[in-house]
Amino acid sequence: MLELPANLTVIIQIILFILGAYLFALYLGLLVWTWRDIRARSRDLLTAFLSLLVVLLFNLPGLLLYFVLRPRQTLSEVYARELEEEALLQEIEDRHTCPECERRVEPDFMLCPWCLATLRNRCSVCGNLLNLRWEVCPHCGEKVPAVEEITEGIGEAVEDETETPETPEDDVVGDVIVEDEPMTGEMLEIE
Repeated sequence: MLELPANLTVIIQIILFILGAYLFALYLGLLVWTWRDIRARSRDLLTAFLSLLVVLLFNLPGLLLYFVLRPRQTLSEVYARELEEEALLQEIEDRHTCPECERRVEPDFMLCPWCLATLRNRCSVCGNLLNLRWEVCPHCGEKVPAVEEITEGIGEAVEDETETPETPEDDVVGDVIVEDEPMTGEMLEIE
């Protein structure tokens, strides 16, 4: 039979010890990496402990399971994305476009010159331009009347101003009605 040299068993023991120490260090490294990764992705301590427990109990299959279940983005990536979205929204808000036709308007316009949409109101006390959503004037503190209050008396005022003329002489433009005559293309003179 073939006998193994005495120092070969010592060499095998040393190799196994080094391999065991390497695997133990790898295992601890996986645990530390998992803890740091989940803390960068979530503020919830329960989620962090459960993630660590999955890797602790199942080792490499647990790490694969953690990769599947972990949040996609880190907290810093989420924060950066939210900042970018907020900056884009602020840029859109600062561009001064008409909400109706979406054309560019100047910040001091009260009406859109293209679609005549109301963009701003003027304060009745100090005369400064006001955003349509404001409830009070920030310059003088005057309460801004709501749209219903502004338009409440308009119908009555229009009815009072549009009186019908009592005689044809009061009418500025008279109606000319020509019946039973074919159209010849000639202009009729109104006297």
